[in-house]
Amino acid sequence: MVLRPMPVHYTRNRGSGRCHLVEIGAKVTSLLKQFAMKYYPDEQMVDEEIARAGKVAQVFEIEIEYLSGKEIQER
Repeated sequence: MVLRPMPVHYTRNRGSGRCHLVEIGAKVTSLLKQFAMKYYPDEQMVDEEIARAGKVAQVFEIEIEYLSGKEIQER
């Protein structure tokens, strides 16, 4: 999973691609941790939540094949 800020602001965007369920245990845990670190204040809380509820989580991965958008015109 690649999380990076978009350098341009868009009014509309459109994309297409493929979505599939991630089934490899180690990869699911890694992706869950990376995602959860955005919303939890520390890594210990993330690890506790994944240990408690990570077994029932499903992770879907989207492979973007095409992405376009209409750029905001700054005045």
